[in-house]
Amino acid sequence: MRALQQMKNKPRHSYHLPRYCGEREKGLFPFKGKGGLLKYLDQIEGYAAELEQAEHDLAQRYNPILKHYDLALAVQNEQKRGYLVPMVRWRGITNRTMGMARFDRVFRLVQSEGERRKLHEIEVERCLLNHQAGVVNATTRRLRTTLESLEHADELLKAEPIIGVVRD
Repeated sequence: MRALQQMKNKPRHSYHLPRYCGEREKGLFPFKGKGGLLKYLDQIEGYAAELEQAEHDLAQRYNPILKHYDLALAVQNEQKRGYLVPMVRWRGITNRTMGMARFDRVFRLVQSEGERRKLHEIEVERCLLNHQAGVVNATTRRLRTTLESLEHADELLKAEPIIGVVRD
């Protein structure tokens, strides 16, 4: 909570904005055409594969420990939404319930401070991986939309003009 308060008290524009092209970060400033976007999409997709492997590694590393609590980490694909990287969710082993409510119940029942810290550590790691997955999924979705728009613009340029009066 203290960290949130400190963030609120910081001046809003205390970061350095690049002034020259060589200092610009991808995604924050214009690319040099469709080729740059395609290259960036390839990089993001490579990172997505590494991130998904990290999620599976997280589940494999901690699920033997979590089994004791009737709890597991499930790597859940959400391809219906067009997500490239799945999300890591909490899941009950015997009753198959999912979500933070399941984790909360287990966490509140744990008495040992060491066990509570370990569960907290796992939850922090899960949250950070899911955040990265969300950024990759949103960036990928936006890149694909932009590329579709560029393709449409290219098609319009190649099409023969219609002779006539333009009306609304």
